[in-house]
Amino acid sequence: PMFTCEHRLVGRDGGFKWVLCRALITQHDAAGQPLLLTGISIDISANRQARSETEAASLRLATTVAMLQRGILLVDENHRIVLVNDYFCQLFGLPLTPHELIGVKDMEIVQQAKHNFADEEEFLAFAARTSQRKVAVTAHLVKFRDGRVIRRSFAPVRNGNLDLGYVWKFEDVTERHQAEQTLKRQEEKYRTIMENMHLGLVETDLDHRLVYANQSYCQLMGYTLEEMRGQQLSTLVVPPHELLNLDQKMASLRQGISSSFELENITKQGERKWLLLGGAPLYSDNRQQVGFLCVTLDITRQKELEISLREAKQQAEYLTQTKDLFLANMSHEIR
Repeated sequence: PMFTCEHRLVGRDGGFKWVLCRALITQHDAAGQPLLLTGISIDISANRQARSETEAASLRLATTVAMLQRGILLVDENHRIVLVNDYFCQLFGLPLTPHELIGVKDMEIVQQAKHNFADEEEFLAFAARTSQRKVAVTAHLVKFRDGRVIRRSFAPVRNGNLDLGYVWKFEDVTERHQAEQTLKRQEEKYRTIMENMHLGLVETDLDHRLVYANQSYCQLMGYTLEEMRGQQLSTLVVPPHELLNLDQKMASLRQGISSSFELENITKQGERKWLLLGGAPLYSDNRQQVGFLCVTLDITRQKELEISLREAKQQAEYLTQTKDLFLANMSHEIR
């Protein structure tokens, strides 16, 4: 029989070398006892180092996966589980530990987990279809029977054209999904209120280029959203004599100060429209100013009435002055 072992040798410089020894008994005595062992020694230090680094990387990966607050399932090219974490077992209520799942066929786990899903048949079909097609799936939402919302993702693992398996990721996003749905309902509610009150809503970037406008504003200005998107409103709808007023108000918004002001606008049809604008700066998630948000109210009729009243007042004052002057002249003539 062949003798094989790996061991370390100490070199003259004090350093260690890993050596693989392989030997055969090549001579026996008359009683059949070994007399001579012939073999070779191979320096495998580089291989041992590479193996050690690979094992360390695998350990780091396994530790990281175990700590993730997401369910991770890594499957090899033969559809057998090679890595799974505690969160996955807890999420699906599996009565097995991650260690006990190693080597199990993935579809066996699918069968054990299906009872969690509101639509079991859809889950089974999706899992089978996705694992066969091996096409990446990102952030696909699915509902559990108990109302929880789970985000699932799938990614094939390849080395060039070599299929190495695939990985599933499952994350409980119930709270986030509920918050997003609440936000959407609130946005829709306020959007409906603004539409019913005929209030315009306008979002621009820092260069006054339109990002979004609601239907009320589009109808008021006579443009479609596609016509205005990306256009500078300061040149599209603001007359030249109002640009200084606009610049002064925008300077306050750039400093983070919300304000309201009146501004004359020109529609696509050339009509003059007076708007009352309430503006506020828009910020990104990292608190960088990225644009402005304005709510607009058409006050054209009020403005025209105000101008008419002002002109009527001026006319009345003029007539009063004329009457006083006439009476003064008549009094002088009578004397």
